[in-house]
Amino acid sequence: MSPRAATGRLRVSRGTLAPDPGREIVAVSHDGRIAGFAVTWFDARNRVGHFEPVGTHRDFRRLGLAGAVTRHAMAEMRRYSLTTITVNHNAENIAAAQLYVSLGFIRRHETFGYRRGEPLTPET
Repeated sequence: MSPRAATGRLRVSRGTLAPDPGREIVAVSHDGRIAGFAVTWFDARNRVGHFEPVGTHRDFRRLGLAGAVTRHAMAEMRRYSLTTITVNHNAENIAAAQLYVSLGFIRRHETFGYRRGEPLTPET
């Protein structure tokens, strides 16, 4: 399903978030705003693809856009004969976990992210 099919108001475009702009899938609203996106990374030698990040603007959530851009990107990965696809997401993001399970992903590993609690200053 393309992002346009998800809402009837969006189109897929290419952006500049990843080092290779051809690896970005962007759902654009009728008024030109970025509604959702998926940045993909391809390792052709090992035939592995990776999603990170995948996101939806808060004004366009619950419309199926994250799933639409992810499915579109997965189809491109199949065209490149990639055999393994991975994704990371914040473990507290239940909606993301449900999305990836619905797309056939299986939880294999758990990683931990660290954030600094205080803003960086010139002294830190």
